[in-house]
Amino acid sequence: MAQDEHNAQDGNDNDNHDPVGHGHAHRERGHPRAEARVPANANQNREREEPAEFPQQHGAQAPRGVIVNNLNNDENAGGAGIDADMDVELHVAVDELMGVRGPFVYLVRNILWLVAFNGAYLGLFAFIPYSVGAAVVGAAEKYVETPLGICTLRFLVPRSICKLAAEVCQAAAAEEHTLQLPDLGVILLGYLLMSAMVFTWRTIVCAVCKRMAVTALPMLGKVVRMLECTAAVVKVGVLLFSKMALCPLLLGLWLDAATTQVIGPDHAVRVRFATENLVGALLLHWVAGITFMLFVTVSVLQLREVLHPDILARIIRPQEPQPDLLGSLLQESGLTHARRMAISLGIYVLLLLLFVYLPAELLAFAGFNATGNGLFHLNFFYLAPQLQIPFELIIFHLAMLAFLEHTKNAIGRLQYMWLRPFCKALGLTRYLLPLTRLHPPEQPAGVPMRDMEFLVGPPVPRPPMDWEEEAGRDDARWAWGNDPMSEVERNVAPRSRPSWCGVRLFVLVVASWAAILALVSTALLTPLVLGRLIFTLLRVPSRFYHDPLAFAAGLALCWVAHKCLVRLHQRIEVADVRAWVARTSCPTSFRAVVAVSAFAAMWFGVAPLLLGLLYDAAVALPPNSWAEEGFGSLQLWADWALGLALLHQWAYLAATGMVDGAWFPRIGRAAEQGVEGGRGFGFNQQAVVVTAEALQAVFRSWSWEDATLNKLLAPFVWPVTAQLLELVVVPANAAFALAYMRDRVPDLPYLAGLPSPEAMTSPELQLLCFRMTVVAWILAMFSIKCVAPLHRWVSSIQAAVRDEKYLVRLELVNYA
Repeated sequence: MAQDEHNAQDGNDNDNHDPVGHGHAHRERGHPRAEARVPANANQNREREEPAEFPQQHGAQAPRGVIVNNLNNDENAGGAGIDADMDVELHVAVDELMGVRGPFVYLVRNILWLVAFNGAYLGLFAFIPYSVGAAVVGAAEKYVETPLGICTLRFLVPRSICKLAAEVCQAAAAEEHTLQLPDLGVILLGYLLMSAMVFTWRTIVCAVCKRMAVTALPMLGKVVRMLECTAAVVKVGVLLFSKMALCPLLLGLWLDAATTQVIGPDHAVRVRFATENLVGALLLHWVAGITFMLFVTVSVLQLREVLHPDILARIIRPQEPQPDLLGSLLQESGLTHARRMAISLGIYVLLLLLFVYLPAELLAFAGFNATGNGLFHLNFFYLAPQLQIPFELIIFHLAMLAFLEHTKNAIGRLQYMWLRPFCKALGLTRYLLPLTRLHPPEQPAGVPMRDMEFLVGPPVPRPPMDWEEEAGRDDARWAWGNDPMSEVERNVAPRSRPSWCGVRLFVLVVASWAAILALVSTALLTPLVLGRLIFTLLRVPSRFYHDPLAFAAGLALCWVAHKCLVRLHQRIEVADVRAWVARTSCPTSFRAVVAVSAFAAMWFGVAPLLLGLLYDAAVALPPNSWAEEGFGSLQLWADWALGLALLHQWAYLAATGMVDGAWFPRIGRAAEQGVEGGRGFGFNQQAVVVTAEALQAVFRSWSWEDATLNKLLAPFVWPVTAQLLELVVVPANAAFALAYMRDRVPDLPYLAGLPSPEAMTSPELQLLCFRMTVVAWILAMFSIKCVAPLHRWVSSIQAAVRDEKYLVRLELVNYA
């Protein structure tokens, strides 16, 4: 009885508080038994029913007033309840942290903790190093200002660096920012001195411990352990900062200095930029340096696997995962890390001089500088430099990481494709490339392996396709150190030195240097030129040019062209082209000639020109140019090229289904009248596909019977051309009429919104009226287009709300 009362009480509580609960009775709004109490044995007499005429399917709708059974599984309900409880707890904790929920004292406490943490962080990592560095700088100024100190400083530091430092300090003094570049230098000096102090104290204490017994002074042992831990932390921090921050930053600064004469601007502008946007300047040089390091590292690692294993495999360590990076930093001595970093930095500087500084000097000597040629002058347009520059640099860095990750093997294959024929031409194949050893003779006693003669096969294809995979890493790459050699490496023939080896190597190095420069220049300039061409076609003013955006646009265009060429290469073979040429035939009827000519004239001539003119007049044409030159301000060739590109892009999107049907009303009507349905396509997609199939039948199979006006023009080309012609002619006539009426009858009420003739000339009024008419026409067309989808969307929302409110997760109860 108590259990029944408990169940009844639970049922009542859920009736009041849980309208979508499980296992309890519910009542429908307006039901005649809405006030009936659930009996105690409701669970025993309950009949879970689902009418056959209203199946419980996804997306099915039941009539209003009918309750549908949709009982969920108890286990799923329990898991959903746990997740909901966790979400509620998380929201409550976040609300209490933000001060939205709970007493006001908690908000004050959290704010005080935040201020205390930030203050401790700034004091520990910024104020203390700055104080130490400022004290050292203040003490050193007394000795530097003396004649001996000035002479020593001029002898040790180049005059250009002193001048640059003076310019930076002078520009920083004019700014009112909290953190400037000199302040950052003082902080770094403070960190350097503090690190040196830690190592010095550890050395002194360790020397004292060697002379004295540690058991006599137990406190000294604790001090030693504390200093050892502190020194280990400082060592790891210094090494990581040097390798991941200092080296890329120095390389970025040297890259900037090496390319100043070519890409500009001068040092004064760069110094001003560094003082105005310190974070952006540092991030810019760091990204430039780390990108250069990554490209060099990947290229050298790939070259290690391409060349003979006796050349670089014993010098350069292969790229391997290092799960215990912290342990390797602690185990190896600081001198070892310093030696490796010095060697790496020397290699980077040497390659920077060969591939950046020397070509820049040659270009400047030839007259291709920032002022003499606009190709190398970079243009930037920033709305919010403090946000836009870091965002663009982060995106660029992530893109470079992804690019190198996916193309590192392609870089190795490109090196192999270049070295194999060139080494064969210079006779350096046996000296540089790995060759397979055939029928090795027996090694006589006392004769080294390298002095024996072997029959060799062709060069070993390098790098292998699977050398980066975990399964084939050890068997594919050249061995390092004491690692066992793979079967491929054991069968590689020894190197053979040819005559005049130095001269041949010099020719190979010079040719490789020129090839790398040509490849890198093409890879950098081609997207930039294409992007600027896109800006030119779009009639973007030169002051709004942004070369990073232009490079991205050109790179996307190159990627699309590459994909198209690859697909054509995969689908089309030379034999097919020859057979197609052999089947070439002339049109068999005058009707075919008329249809093909009309298609070419409309699709490649009239429609692109109308679209380009529409964009030029409605968006890009300056009013003063139209007022001064009239129709002469229209760039017909540029408008035609832009219209051709936009038209084909829109046709491609329509053919792939990305653009839904009937965007142009004429296309919809033409498709309904003249194109057979049943393919499941939208009007645009179906019209484009039908036209493409007709073109393919005509020009691929030379079936001139398919070259008719109904197949080539009626589905797609003629509706597009007619719609564009209407969109150009109607607003143009309306613009001329409105401008004429505004000049003649300026007091008409419906023209009162236009500027007065005294404020604008008549051509400017014509252009303004044209743009207003085009906008009104497009808005009207868009509104008509959106009526049906909006009606369907509202109906779906209404049905979903009704189902959630009345029909979902409810069950029938037998009250009989």
